Amino acid sequence: MDKSFATREWLEWLTRVRLLTITLILTIGVVWPQYIPGFSSNRFFLPLIIFWITLGVLHLILLRGVPQARWHGGSQVAGDVVMISLLVYSTGLQESYFISLYLLVIIVASILFSRRIAFLAAATCFLLLAVMTVMAYAEKIPRTFSSLPTTESLRTWLVMNLLGFLAVAYLASLLAQSLRKKGVELEEKREELLSLQDFTEDIIHSMRGGLITTDLGGRILLLNRAGEEILGHRFAELRGRRLQELNDDFWLPDQYEDSERLSLRKEIDFLTPSGQVRYLGISISPLRSRDSERNGYVFNFQDLTDLRTGAPVRRDRPRNSAAFDGRGRCGQGTGASRTARRRREASCQYCEQGIRAAQQYHHRLSQLFS
Repeated sequence: MDKSFATREWLEWLTRVRLLTITLILTIGVVWPQYIPGFSSNRFFLPLIIFWITLGVLHLILLRGVPQARWHGGSQVAGDVVMISLLVYSTGLQESYFISLYLLVIIVASILFSRRIAFLAAATCFLLLAVMTVMAYAEKIPRTFSSLPTTESLRTWLVMNLLGFLAVAYLASLLAQSLRKKGVELEEKREELLSLQDFTEDIIHSMRGGLITTDLGGRILLLNRAGEEILGHRFAELRGRRLQELNDDFWLPDQYEDSERLSLRKEIDFLTPSGQVRYLGISISPLRSRDSERNGYVFNFQDLTDLRTGAPVRRDRPRNSAAFDGRGRCGQGTGASRTARRRREASCQYCEQGIRAAQQYHHRLSQLFS
């Protein structure tokens, strides 16, 4: 995944969260001023909040208008630090209830930037808070707090805030770094999965014979290109339909009680949508999951119309069986039937290779996510 794209997604989400947070602060300051000391007498609070909302909307417009710019993150974090500092100063400095907003800015910096910049943001927040507090305590700027703290309590308060800012910067950057690492690993797994999926699809669609996979109920899940040409149906038309609706003789599981006999081969007559009758050779294999439970079937079939002779071919026979005479002894069979059988067996080799590739794909897929 592109790192700039991920950062842009984070910025869009953080912009919306910023506007929501500012709206909440405005509600608290206007509706419940009695919960914040000195709030009712401060005339700068409402203009400050309105300006902050305007700045947040401007950030959102710039982010959508110039999405590829690299300065969005830095400008938003810097703007938030300045606005939070003004808000804390206007609401009483050490008496303010909005000092915790500094922690949110530090967390945002940890998400968007490296650990060094996260610590730099934490140090900047503390310096602004300390400078404003010391200057107000020394009456260099107007005091906004109601009671004058002692020097010892002020020093303790500043040290506690410094330690808190640095601790949040460390923990947030550590978590963000871990998330980035997991994200990279997940993206590598995703690329490997897509490559494996494309490779398997190439094998399946390159088979000479047709291939159909279904669930246990017979609903069609996959049909390769050769199968589309043989059956005369597009996969989009058959997806989700029951194989029994296509042809009752095609659905072999209902015709054998013993599951081991599913390896037998069968020949059927199939009517295409164009009215052409095709003679198909079908074999079936169970599709098993990682825990060896059967969750579907794999059908491979070939068009044997050109190989069909005038004599009917005996159905429901093993793929490698020979011709038997009337006394139960193995005979030689006709030359035409032996030739047709060899050709069918040679054609089946490609289908069996495709089935093995599909089973290997499921096995590798299970190993990939284990």
